[in-house]
Amino acid sequence: MQGLYDHSVKDNPVYQQAQAQFCPFEDGHATRRAVEFFFFGSNECVVDRYEDSRKSIIMYNGMFPINGITSSYLSLLNSLEGEDIQISTLFDPVKVGADPIRIEKFGSMPQDIKRIAHIGPMVMTPEEIWIIEQLRARQITDSKEMWDVQLRAYQREYRRVLGEAKHDTFVNFEGYHAITAHMIAAAPTGIRKVIYLHNDMIGERDVRLPYLQRIFRLYDNYDSLVSVSSSICDVNTNSLCNEFHIDKKKFSYCENTIDVNGVLSLAQEDVDIDLQPWFGGGATFLCLARLSPEKGQAKLIRAFSAVLKQRPDAKLVILGDGPLRQDLDLLIDELGMGGKVYLAGLRVNPFSALKVADCLVLPSEHEGQGLVLVEAMVLGKPIIATDIVTSRDVLGDDYAGLVENNEDGLRRGMLQFLEKGRFPYVFDASAYQANAIKDFKSVILGLSCE
Repeated sequence: MQGLYDHSVKDNPVYQQAQAQFCPFEDGHATRRAVEFFFFGSNECVVDRYEDSRKSIIMYNGMFPINGITSSYLSLLNSLEGEDIQISTLFDPVKVGADPIRIEKFGSMPQDIKRIAHIGPMVMTPEEIWIIEQLRARQITDSKEMWDVQLRAYQREYRRVLGEAKHDTFVNFEGYHAITAHMIAAAPTGIRKVIYLHNDMIGERDVRLPYLQRIFRLYDNYDSLVSVSSSICDVNTNSLCNEFHIDKKKFSYCENTIDVNGVLSLAQEDVDIDLQPWFGGGATFLCLARLSPEKGQAKLIRAFSAVLKQRPDAKLVILGDGPLRQDLDLLIDELGMGGKVYLAGLRVNPFSALKVADCLVLPSEHEGQGLVLVEAMVLGKPIIATDIVTSRDVLGDDYAGLVENNEDGLRRGMLQFLEKGRFPYVFDASAYQANAIKDFKSVILGLSCE
């Protein structure tokens, strides 16, 4: 046994490296220093807090699922790397850690981004618990007094999670999580509070997310409400101001960033084995979107069934998942299209499929920006999109691939593509990205971009 103690663990290079990194002042004399400081007034070992003149920003991106919001968030962080900004990400480690894909996305953030974990339940009085449960159940509070009580509870939660740390701006990038939205709304005076509106928010409430009603009532507590395109900013300004009487000056817009190099790199990877038979031997249309009512896949499938009557060699692949998966499966069976339409589910890398597809189709009823359109343009792919204001923002008024927002419009658009080939356009991805970063720094952070 004596041999086990021949060499002190302190002589181990790994130990020495860890000590230098994590506890450089640990030398065995901490008690002596404490006694001299408290009882004899010695300032010999006092360490001043370092000064950091950089803008300090906290950002929140939810659970890091595979979607356009996460893609844009990661692209934004990578684009800001090296800038004179101190960025922290607030996250829920339990929810992020529940899914290997979320863990992978979370781990792909730049290493210099600080991570702040939101752990544990809120500390509340019985009165606060009752009032907050009323809010969750009914989406409203009955009085200003009830509103003040719940605000007090979330002010306490903010301090529990973030302590007395000083920050310039808190950006709620995800914008959909109720607890975080309340907590940021209750942030101390002096912190600029920003929340992103990634879609037609009234449309989101009315179609699929009724709980957004209570988040809308918080918007007046934010300094800036940021939509992701000019047209959707107009939609949100008009609808939210009319219903909730929010100051129009709070509304602005900032387009999503894109990871151009990431899209190009992932597009070079091999297509998943199960997808390979669906590309080649006839034109393949690809739809990349959550299977949700606002994305319009049922309309697309019915339109495609009409296309097959004239072009039976065509195929349709839909990548994504969501609450309409079963309904869309039943619709495909009902129309007898099992060998022509493939609901392929969610993919970590959809860009390899996008690269080999003949044409992207986006049949949405409404969008925030339609980031997949920009990603397809990076790859130079032909696009067919329903003529909604946000798709027109991205593609331009003269783009031939915009079609009427109905089954017949999609049918005619797909047939036109099959007969005449691609729709030409020019897209400068570098200029787009540079402008998006400039807008973020100006609109969100208030920094000069000259």
